Amino acid sequence: MANCITTDEVKSQARIDTSADDTLIAQLISAAESWAQKYRSEKFIQTECVDYFDCFDTKLELLYSPVVSITSIQYVDSNGDTQTLDSSYYTLCNKAVVGPGEIVEAYNMSWPSTRNVPDAVTVTYQAGYGEASTDVPNDIRQGVMLMVAHMYENREALAAIQLHEVPFGVSALLGIDRRIPV
Repeated sequence: MANCITTDEVKSQARIDTSADDTLIAQLISAAESWAQKYRSEKFIQTECVDYFDCFDTKLELLYSPVVSITSIQYVDSNGDTQTLDSSYYTLCNKAVVGPGEIVEAYNMSWPSTRNVPDAVTVTYQAGYGEASTDVPNDIRQGVMLMVAHMYENREALAAIQLHEVPFGVSALLGIDRRIPV
């Protein structure tokens, strides 16, 4: 899976002029990006996501944004059979600035009945800013780079003299449009 920043970008940011730690830097990029995506409830590079719900509700709030499209909605009907919901039954509501994608009933439609089992409804969708790292907003890319540089310089949880927290710049850049799930 592609990352929103490259090893070369991190090396330039952190003024690293050797390739000896390229593998470590790549691992740190993956860890920092994973943390940042969970922190923001977003996917940066467009990817397929799958969310599960116990039943149809007034709205189905998707875990990750920005939502590009709904691939399918499948559900376990009252007979226990898996069905695919026709797209005419629902509407994707994407908030313009920040927020989750929500799936609601289309006008004059009703959700079908589901069997009373966990994860009876499965929503498969595409989320992310685009397919290229350059599609990801610069504040997010810079926040991930700062996080990687911090992790590179502070490889232990506790330094000999002081405990190092995530730098203010990381939370400031990544928290600008952060959605906090309720």
